[in-house]
Amino acid sequence: MLTLLQGDTTDNIVVTLKEKTTLTNPYYLMVCEHITTKEQVIFILGSDLSSYPDRYNEFVITVSRFTTTGQYLYKIYEQASSSNLDPTGLNMVENGRLQFVDSTPVGYVKYSPVTQFKTYAG
Repeated sequence: MLTLLQGDTTDNIVVTLKEKTTLTNPYYLMVCEHITTKEQVIFILGSDLSSYPDRYNEFVITVSRFTTTGQYLYKIYEQASSSNLDPTGLNMVENGRLQFVDSTPVGYVKYSPVTQFKTYAG
């Protein structure tokens, strides 16, 4: 599962796209759909930063594209164009889940029950 933190400007993601890629120099279209709200975030991935692109692919994502925290289902498609944002008819090379996490720390309150003892002098 990919994880992005709300409040970050950019974040790196690591995926494996090469094994299902059929084009020589593809552009990758990433489509993310929020599981609950069905809100979609669609964008083209930038340059691959991986040192070993045959084994894994690393991309920088602009986190501000995401507005609703929660889990997203993502699909990555290969394409020949750098401007197409419609996945219809494209070859999907990766899918999975992406978690967009709230940056506010969760505060926990410890429950401390009052313990009372009754003793009897017999």
